[in-house]
Amino acid sequence: FFLLLAFRDFVASYFLAKREQAQIEGSKKMAFLAYVSSALPLLYFSAPFGLEPRLNSLIADICTILGFLIVTWATVDLGTKLGVSPAKRGEKVTKGLYKLVGHPMYLGYTIAQFGWLFLNKWNALIYLFCMTLFVVRAKVESKIIE
Repeated sequence: FFLLLAFRDFVASYFLAKREQAQIEGSKKMAFLAYVSSALPLLYFSAPFGLEPRLNSLIADICTILGFLIVTWATVDLGTKLGVSPAKRGEKVTKGLYKLVGHPMYLGYTIAQFGWLFLNKWNALIYLFCMTLFVVRAKVESKIIE
């Protein structure tokens, strides 16, 4: 998992450094929400005292790996159009996962974070907040890139 995460971060860093100039940008409020929703996963709790049942841990691991595989693939598909805050950077991406799902990166994060619900019941509050922000971000991004 950590190799996948390191690879995804390397690819994302490369594309962020080379990203296309934004033609249309979202509001400062949306940029703030984008950065908040990107940081929220840092607040998830681990299992109490490391005593999670093995099945729960396995489900969390599978969801996390599957989710981050999707996020990594979506990052590669976005290429130089990648950004944290909503903006239009060239033509809308319609290849790879974007041919199948409008916002595959959010799908990947949703799957990964769903697994974390099995580790600690308090993660449900963070999960609901993250999902709400993902829906808001997806709607705004869809309007900007159309």
